[in-house]
Amino acid sequence: MKKSIKCFACLALAMIMLCSVTVHPAAKTAGTSKANYNWYISLNKEIKGSKIKSVKDYKVLVIDGQNYSASDIAALKKAGHIVYSYLNIGSVESNRYYYKRFKSLRLKTYQNWEDEYWVNVGKKKWRNFIVDTIAAKIAAKGVDGFWVDNCDVYEYNKKKSIYKGLVKILTRLQKFHKKITINGGDQFVTPLIKKGKKNLIDGVVQEEVLTRITSYSGSGSFSGQRKDFKRYYERYFKQVKKAGLTVGILEYTRSGSKRSQIRSYCKKKKFNYCIRSSIII
Repeated sequence: MKKSIKCFACLALAMIMLCSVTVHPAAKTAGTSKANYNWYISLNKEIKGSKIKSVKDYKVLVIDGQNYSASDIAALKKAGHIVYSYLNIGSVESNRYYYKRFKSLRLKTYQNWEDEYWVNVGKKKWRNFIVDTIAAKIAAKGVDGFWVDNCDVYEYNKKKSIYKGLVKILTRLQKFHKKITINGGDQFVTPLIKKGKKNLIDGVVQEEVLTRITSYSGSGSFSGQRKDFKRYYERYFKQVKKAGLTVGILEYTRSGSKRSQIRSYCKKKKFNYCIRSSIII
């Protein structure tokens, strides 16, 4: 998910958002499995101090935990929020401090986001760093869960080593006893469920189910989603729900009527959701 979004990601991503499920008893304390939540994702703008009041209407927040201290996160939780941190496991962005270190593991440029590259998750060096350095530091700050992005690397590199690499990362993340929601990654999640590994995640978030991005210029341009895409995702969601996982959607629109339609749709389906008016989150 693009930090400037593709997204969390409302967390997704990120901004308003979605998610939850069934791994560790400790993780269940932040449960959102039975609710229809409007998440708030904010990856580029930090929610600290007086800005916390601006998100009072959102129960679940998705932030970039690398940019927050333990006290910052404690303040968000004290204000009544469930806090997820963005965790990019399938790509590497050129603005990250560790980019040069993993530049050799780049696979190819991320379409529409030229400052980002798919990364070879089959390499132990990358997996160790993501889990033992990035995730470990974020978990220690007290977040409730991880909003995991870019498992779509498997869609664009359908190799066993890529699939296994993602599974190994998710497996090792369990030690932190945090809830895990995957943003996107439907072509990875489908075999994950079929192979009996649904316990590695708590839920999914899917972008552009009812709307779609038609231009990535500036803050983006949007339209309604194609019916065949919507039908595909709805079949996918049935599979996810049957597995006992939560479902959330991340949509892009500047239309008031479309926002109302999305909220009604999610209430009926019991989906979590996030609605953005810009691709920059």
